[in-house]
Amino acid sequence: MTSLIHQAPNRPMLALTGALVLGLAAIAGCVSTDSATNLNTDGPPMVEQVRLQDSVTDQFGVVHASRVFGFGSHIDASASDEPDVATLQIAATSQSLRVIIDELLVGNYLENISCTVPVENDGSSFQFVPVGATPDDIAKCSVAADVLPQTCTGDHAVCICHRDAGCGTFAKGTPVGVLDGNLDGAADLHQFRKDEVNIKCGDGLAIDVPLNLDTSYWNPSGDQQVPAVGGFDALGPAIILNPLGALPANVKCQLVFSNDIVDKSGNNVCAPPLGDVTKDCTPGDTSAFTFQMEPLVVSLSNPTSGTLARTDDIIVSTADNIPLDPASLSGVKLTEGGAPYTQFTISLDASGANITIHSTNPTGFDPSATYMLTVPTSVTDTYGQHLVQALMATFMTGA
Repeated sequence: MTSLIHQAPNRPMLALTGALVLGLAAIAGCVSTDSATNLNTDGPPMVEQVRLQDSVTDQFGVVHASRVFGFGSHIDASASDEPDVATLQIAATSQSLRVIIDELLVGNYLENISCTVPVENDGSSFQFVPVGATPDDIAKCSVAADVLPQTCTGDHAVCICHRDAGCGTFAKGTPVGVLDGNLDGAADLHQFRKDEVNIKCGDGLAIDVPLNLDTSYWNPSGDQQVPAVGGFDALGPAIILNPLGALPANVKCQLVFSNDIVDKSGNNVCAPPLGDVTKDCTPGDTSAFTFQMEPLVVSLSNPTSGTLARTDDIIVSTADNIPLDPASLSGVKLTEGGAPYTQFTISLDASGANITIHSTNPTGFDPSATYMLTVPTSVTDTYGQHLVQALMATFMTGA
């Protein structure tokens, strides 16, 4: 059994040398945290820490984000690294979770490797590496196409055509070769496996947050010694989860691991209380780690002084640039002197986080008029999560 080696998203994977394979085997033999690596294979694999973006709104309404321990801690952590978990609100955008595990997992179930051509019926060129495959098996399937039938064989062969119609010049059931442009005998690219580790949110965990499979990855290196470069965000082994876009606002979320994700003994991942790996947790139960997402709120970005230039647009923005569902904007209302004002269009910018209200009157909004804008709680983010409070703003136009 081997764990796939990761260097960086969409970067070449290094070939596992014999010495490195032995090194991994030695790591997997640790039975306590009193070792050079501080890895621990006693019991099930545990989530020891989770690093993520904290979202803090100051007294002026400005949102500040910083990397903190959202779960667990570290002996070298300072007060700023350990926010009050009871009040911790997680930034919905630009979020990246580093899930630090106390031992090695079977990396085959976390990442696929890239083949030379699409090999799956869904058109994917990424494929699972059989458990038990070694670096030699990868190398034997990284050779020239005319040699593949002789070298890329057996139960541990990789990059086998699974397409019913064949894979270009390769018939179904035959090897197509590992993508190895640099000819080092190892796969050039890898991709995180879908639905093996998920972020789920809301009541009944009904909201499934899509991940960016190209930038999420398994990093089997690292230990509990804080590196000089990278700091706490280089602790490992770790699973790095990058959402494909924003997370849902207002709700609680947690990590859910599939039953495939195991250590060398076949144990499923669990989360001990507060990330304390000396405590017990039930294999497969990660409910000890939950995180509260920041609320969905909006504010008036223009005008800011109470007076709007007649040809200016009204701009309403979400905190932390949370994207909105354009279909939910129909309830936004504008009145002039108490009467409905209808000569406007409403749209979202490319980020989805800024509402633009534009007057369709050729001369703009009426002069010296009082307008009231209402953004109701029926406005939602892209997950259907509502504004926690309606926005009502009054302003005047110039003469």
